[in-house]
Amino acid sequence: MFGILSMPFLILRCVYGLLTQFNSESPFSTWNPLFGSVAAFAVMAVLPEFIIVGFHIWLGFYRIRNLSKLEMDTDGKPARGNAGV
Repeated sequence: MFGILSMPFLILRCVYGLLTQFNSESPFSTWNPLFGSVAAFAVMAVLPEFIIVGFHIWLGFYRIRNLSKLEMDTDGKPARGNAGV
């Protein structure tokens, strides 16, 4: 459920990748990662990747921190549905 929040950033990164491929005939176009706009590269390529990686790392720590709460039932016994998780 929470992983869906990273989809807009992943889509933005994919759009930037497609723009660089379809505008590769001009080495000095805005979408060229080497000679193009630094701001476009930072906002559309680097920033979404950092956000996605940070979000997934946070979800991993969130799951580890709350694992004991998820495995126990309200009376302190292990829940039946979470066996093997």
